[in-house]
Amino acid sequence: MPSKIIDGVTNPSATSSKWCNISPDNEVVFDAEGAYRIYGFVIYDGNAGPESGVDQIDRYTIELSQDGVNWQTVVNNDTPGNEKISIKSD
Repeated sequence: MPSKIIDGVTNPSATSSKWCNISPDNEVVFDAEGAYRIYGFVIYDGNAGPESGVDQIDRYTIELSQDGVNWQTVVNNDTPGNEKISIKSD
């Protein structure tokens, strides 16, 4: 898992204080190493920190798997214009 992607920092003071990847397509896999109930999520993009006004997350999916092979999409946000929302949640 990339450094600083889950660290509890919701408003980093510098770009070096957050995970960043400038490629157009990104994928991150979190292995919880067990079965857990997930009640929600929050994604803070760069506009929630020091990079106001730059290209941000506009489309994302969240998929769950019990075996790391078979995945089920539980969130599919494919809404153009979503990059204007700095904090995404469900």
